[in-house]
Amino acid sequence: MTEVRTVSSAQSGEPARHRSDPKAVLVAAMAAAARAGWSAAEPDDGQGDEEIHVRKRRIDGQATAAAESILKGFTERLVIVAGEGPGEQMPGALLGQEFGAGGGRTWSGVFDYVDGTTLTALGLPGALSLGGLGVGLRAVPDLQAYAVLAPISIASRLDISTPPEEHALELVDLIGAQYGRGLGDVRVVTHSRDTGPFHQTLIDRLREGGVGDVIVPDPVIIEPPYVLARAGVVKPAIDTMIGVFGFPELMFACLLLELIAPQFTFVFRPASLSGLRSDAATLAPLFDFDDEEIEQLAGVGLEPHKQFVGSHLVPAGTGRAAAMFSVTGCAPLRLRPPSRHGRGVSVEGLLVERGGMTRLRVTSDQPLDAV
Repeated sequence: MTEVRTVSSAQSGEPARHRSDPKAVLVAAMAAAARAGWSAAEPDDGQGDEEIHVRKRRIDGQATAAAESILKGFTERLVIVAGEGPGEQMPGALLGQEFGAGGGRTWSGVFDYVDGTTLTALGLPGALSLGGLGVGLRAVPDLQAYAVLAPISIASRLDISTPPEEHALELVDLIGAQYGRGLGDVRVVTHSRDTGPFHQTLIDRLREGGVGDVIVPDPVIIEPPYVLARAGVVKPAIDTMIGVFGFPELMFACLLLELIAPQFTFVFRPASLSGLRSDAATLAPLFDFDDEEIEQLAGVGLEPHKQFVGSHLVPAGTGRAAAMFSVTGCAPLRLRPPSRHGRGVSVEGLLVERGGMTRLRVTSDQPLDAV
């Protein structure tokens, strides 16, 4: 565990310039976001019965403000290529948003200031503040993607153009065979039911088809622990992930794999947010795009019904670092929730760089009311 002390946000005056290393800015920003999101989840006096969406907006808003106050101190040019929030009409990172002084190298940023806002609002464990840096990462809109995690050696053999419920068992069987396992010995993570009944038929098909362990996160899915489990960093191990995930979250997952486990990738195709209005029990509505979504995809060079792999988003060698800090505690990553130390707060996190990972505890003596 590496201790970092007195990292503060710059809410007034000129933002501090972290000249030493862009990764220092990343760590400071994600630690500040986690700290602010955790603090914002505590209802003010008389607000104990406030509606959850009000609390979620406050959490995302304060985490966004805290992170941005530090990202402004970037000495070079930082362009957001994937951000979570606007697609759900919540505060968050905006595609194309820029930070920094503008000189020197142009960096790509991937940010979800609180991944698990619902968990944070409900006081449940698992929420993380996520941020990643690269040079030359592709951009994605704040939509969704249907994705399958697989060894890169067989990615070209996976056909996900048919309805997921039709090909899921065949794909899982093929992936399991790469590890010398039959269906009955395979562990699969799929999407939670939080966005509706869409995954139910897929879940039933996997379970009834003989897959040994089908993990359905409840109430929401936070992808990084499972990605790191496939990479062998976290226990228990999994064999694959299959389901519809947020595009920014998929981007972050692809960045993690490029940095620490490039032998794996995601095979994916874009999916719609407008389809969430359906009450179907299959994933079919999530491949019906409205005109605005088609335009958003075209703007970043993606076609709505085409199949891609992770290197389309994070080309080999373009990743630089990924940071994740605990907002409510994360047992799989062995990260405790933020804790008070006098007037300050300590937050725990991980910094993933190429081929390695560092555990961090960042302590800020800045009063919470200053964020």
